[in-house]
Amino acid sequence: MIKKPVIAFVESESRRVFEDDNPDRDALAYFLREHCGCTVLIYRHDDNLRDDLLKLKELYELNQLILVIVKQLEYYDQHTPVIQVVRQNFSADFPIVVIPEGWEGDRFKGVDGDDRIYIFDHFDTGLIDLVKDLVSKSKPVQGWLGADNNDYVTLQEQLNTAYQSHATDESVLGTASLNDMTVAEALRIRLLPSELIEEEFDKTLEPKEKKEIVIEPGTYKEDFEKIRTMDNNARKSFFLSLMRARGEEPGPGGVGVFVVGIGLGDNVNGFAIDPITLESLTTYRFGLHNYAGDLLGHRVIGIEALKKREHSYDTEEEDIWDIKRRLITGLVFLEISGFTTPILQLFDLKGVETRYIKKVAEFIIRQQKFIPVDYDCKLVC
Repeated sequence: MIKKPVIAFVESESRRVFEDDNPDRDALAYFLREHCGCTVLIYRHDDNLRDDLLKLKELYELNQLILVIVKQLEYYDQHTPVIQVVRQNFSADFPIVVIPEGWEGDRFKGVDGDDRIYIFDHFDTGLIDLVKDLVSKSKPVQGWLGADNNDYVTLQEQLNTAYQSHATDESVLGTASLNDMTVAEALRIRLLPSELIEEEFDKTLEPKEKKEIVIEPGTYKEDFEKIRTMDNNARKSFFLSLMRARGEEPGPGGVGVFVVGIGLGDNVNGFAIDPITLESLTTYRFGLHNYAGDLLGHRVIGIEALKKREHSYDTEEEDIWDIKRRLITGLVFLEISGFTTPILQLFDLKGVETRYIKKVAEFIIRQQKFIPVDYDCKLVC
């Protein structure tokens, strides 16, 4: 129930790589999320931040919003309206970070009289130090048992349910009121060892009426089972359907292929995932299907650089090669006859450690967006 500190990050897509990805921004967002313990809200334009201002004000009033980061654009000083919005709606000393266009703050030198505006690059160690300092000082507004204002009613109901699940008539004097039960259960849970909290409390948080999940035809589970139970003939047909979706047709005798299309088309997307960070990327634009691994590689290189507290440009060539080699790539087939769920075909798995394959498969299946199969159209799980 205790909420994480929130950072609002205003930066559009990058101009570096086909405008489809922003590896520096995404690497920093990952690091702030996974290594600084923050929730990162990414806005691609200052207008988007203004549209979400009411929610940001709520987070600010709860002491959850701790920082606004804004990237200055090449032809538009996006930071200027963002600074104005922050100063008009938040305190005069609320911290703002501007990532300037160019090196060493070539275009942005700060604002006179405002010493709470900082200039950092995406990979500046000073930015990470600032965030960690803000996180350490962050004290979100909470109620009893660490609940924020929006959780009070839900928590009270849960405490009453927990109380009634174990209390007996002999455990109280007289008839306990609703408030008495709530307070008694809250105190009891506060005194429990942490390892017993789940057993004593979390398992009582079931809905009053359990609703059975009805699996409709064409859902993830049905599609998954359909692939799992395929015989050889069905799997060969499935393989050929993916091949044809790639714009290929089997040659005479099944040896070789005829390329019948100039590209993979709108119903096939490129895909890449890093088995270490589980960061993934899907490419949608025509001609970028096989570029997903390179695009994601830039982001993961940035993440590893931030871990080492260095700039991504200082990464050794050997390290770059190791990062790109560990990525798993594939294709997402959006429309395959007989399936509602998109099929994700992963390639070159023979050189990947089994533990990483399992980790990636479990992550993808848990998301239930794609069904992962290997080159031979067998389930990856």
